[in-house]
Amino acid sequence: MAAANKTVWGIHTMDDPLFLNQNLIAIGWEEMGNLSAINTSRDAYKEKYIAVYPDAKKGSIATSAGMLYRFVHEVPLSPVPLILSP
Repeated sequence: MAAANKTVWGIHTMDDPLFLNQNLIAIGWEEMGNLSAINTSRDAYKEKYIAVYPDAKKGSIATSAGMLYRFVHEVPLSPVPLILSP
């Protein structure tokens, strides 16, 4: 029997009880504001990231903006397979 292809999302946290006790997932970057208000393109996330973090190193912009984009547009709402780690 062929194994089904499944995507597993790793959400790393320093506060496991917050996620487990309140049945939610969340990310930092409060300064970015409401991520759902950003245009749905990766470039829009990069532009917003640069505006919020003007001193960010060039190499970190695509990585950080990409994590935020994927959290909003690719992580499924339900069910969410999680790997919680310290």
